[in-house]
Amino acid sequence: MADSTGAVIPLANVQIERDGTGMKLSMETSASGTLSFADLPTGVYTAVVSRPGFQAERITNVEVQVGRTTSLAVALKVGGATETETVSKRRRQASFTFCHG
Repeated sequence: MADSTGAVIPLANVQIERDGTGMKLSMETSASGTLSFADLPTGVYTAVVSRPGFQAERITNVEVQVGRTTSLAVALKVGGATETETVSKRRRQASFTFCHG
């Protein structure tokens, strides 16, 4: 996890929700700004990344498939807690991972 200048953002909250099921998980990134959600059921997920003092970001259409790891990079912008930016996973690259065990 990084800010818009590339500086690491530790302890950001990442909440994922499996679309259509209401299943939610939440974790904090490490001091190095990374985390991994392992052994997730296959499906499509939405992730929301937030940290006080930064604009939250929502990543939609994150697919978890058997035998495949999906990695995302998120760059948070400085902003208020009430602002949220929604993006497609296709515009991101690598920093936290989703995988089916």
